[in-house]
Amino acid sequence: MPKADARALDLQANVLERSGRVHEAIAVLGADVAARRSNAEIMRASYARLLARHGRIEELRQMATGDHEYAAFEPLVTALEEMGRATEAETLLRDCIAATNCPGNYEVLLMELLVRQGRLDDAVEAVRPTFEDRWNGLLQSTVMMLAEHGCHDQALQLLEERSADWPEESAHWVPSNRWWLMGESGRCRDAIAEIEATPELEPEERGPTLAWLLAQDGRLDEAIDLLRSCSGDHATQLAGLLVRRNRPLEALAVIPGIAAGREAENRRRERNRRRDTWSDTGDNGGRTDESGRPAGENGRCADDPLF
Repeated sequence: MPKADARALDLQANVLERSGRVHEAIAVLGADVAARRSNAEIMRASYARLLARHGRIEELRQMATGDHEYAAFEPLVTALEEMGRATEAETLLRDCIAATNCPGNYEVLLMELLVRQGRLDDAVEAVRPTFEDRWNGLLQSTVMMLAEHGCHDQALQLLEERSADWPEESAHWVPSNRWWLMGESGRCRDAIAEIEATPELEPEERGPTLAWLLAQDGRLDEAIDLLRSCSGDHATQLAGLLVRRNRPLEALAVIPGIAAGREAENRRRERNRRRDTWSDTGDNGGRTDESGRPAGENGRCADDPLF
């Protein structure tokens, strides 16, 4: 069945569900998934979410442990957790991790589950065995998770614990994240010293990063002067620092008009697109956003809530 027909079938099931005809909705999607007539990924995900919304745990469990596997795991874990059965969900994920030779997806689900339970240390330990494999990106995800919860020192320690050759292989994102974490941990001057001792750092990264660290260290005037001397588009960062310095009129003056702002954004996107040689692995290419902090997937800032 073509993808468009799969969406139509999904819509039909949605209408049935909203009309209170849940059993019919489940039968419609279940039959299609069993026969594998439609787009597999779309229908498996829709069917799993439908089962989860109505507490059909046994069907979900059968789907998760059968041929369809991963598409059902996240809805199953979420449903179990919402029913107060988080321990059962954790055991299910740990058993699956132990039985698979492909680390990554299930560890992410386990980490997220443990984080929601407030067990940050357990979450880190759950994914720690994957850290030396830079291709799955779990170290960076864990670093960002800890940072979001204010555990900057712990996140920085994870980077410093890596083997000697690991940073060299992941030089595209480790330095910017390291300097940002040092700044958040009150080690701005150490980070500044490291940057100044890194001559190969590109000017478009050096300036904004140093300015953010200077501002983080309370040296707003130095940060402002540095940004004014930098080439490139740093108007937003500069305006923010001027506002913090109680210089609102100057901040307004440096903010570009709508047309100029769009042009600058287009240039930034194009520059990041060219530099994003690691897009297939989910890495951030060592980019920083306009504030000088490391940019994450799709250009989001490392401490952006969506990251």
